[in-house]
Amino acid sequence: MYVLFRARQLLGSVPALIALVLIALGIQSQTLKVEPVYDESAVELALVEPEPEVVPEPVVEQEPPPPVIEEEEAEPAPPPPPPKPLPK
Repeated sequence: MYVLFRARQLLGSVPALIALVLIALGIQSQTLKVEPVYDESAVELALVEPEPEVVPEPVVEQEPPPPVIEEEEAEPAPPPPPPKPLPK
């Protein structure tokens, strides 16, 4: 009994120590297992063969028809301007 009396403060702190240990263990998170997840649609798109390129056929340009000149009555040429007076 004497030993229990002398160690009463130590024994009183045992529940607090147990609680601290349990809290410390509870706080530690489990290590996360990281697994890469790839988008399969991008891989499928990369594996698809592209469509063959269609070579456009050359367009044959038709020459425009020659312009039709309609002969109209020719307008008379304007009269020549009057001569300038000479300075004296």
